[in-house]
Amino acid sequence: MDIKLIESTKKDNLKNIIIKIQNDLYRISMIKLNNNTENVNDPIQNRIKKYLKKIDDNNFCEVKNMIIKELNYLGYKSYYKGTKYLVECIYFLYKNQQFIGESLNKNVYPIIAERFNKNINNIKCNITRATDIMFFDCNEKKLKEYLENIDIVKPTNKIIINAVVNKILKKKDEKTNKSK
Repeated sequence: MDIKLIESTKKDNLKNIIIKIQNDLYRISMIKLNNNTENVNDPIQNRIKKYLKKIDDNNFCEVKNMIIKELNYLGYKSYYKGTKYLVECIYFLYKNQQFIGESLNKNVYPIIAERFNKNINNIKCNITRATDIMFFDCNEKKLKEYLENIDIVKPTNKIIINAVVNKILKKKDEKTNKSK
């Protein structure tokens, strides 16, 4: 695209372009996974395929935006890789609620690592780093209120992820109840 065209585009159109690019990247990832016939019985690859299929649903952009708003409220910096991986973890758990409360190392990080072609430890460390930075920059009262007054020294990845997933689920329930 021409730089002048992008500069003259309204913010709404630019958001639509970014969303379209994100959706195209997810579809490319899904095609790559479907063409890989090496590990047909690999449970992690099967979960990734299911996850990528669920991404195409209508709520994708709305839910992602809700997650990003929640993380911004807490003080996460969007330019950290860990924040990007955290958004993916939260979205995965939102779509696969049976894994809420389960081990992130066994059930969530492998899917995110495969999706981004990274090591599981890399995903976990980046999320931990983003969480540490958020914790030291965040207003303690706001964080405690958000985590519903849980007495902790420093929140773990799992506590943050579960809290955000629960907030998103509550907001979605409230929306559906209002529309009835």
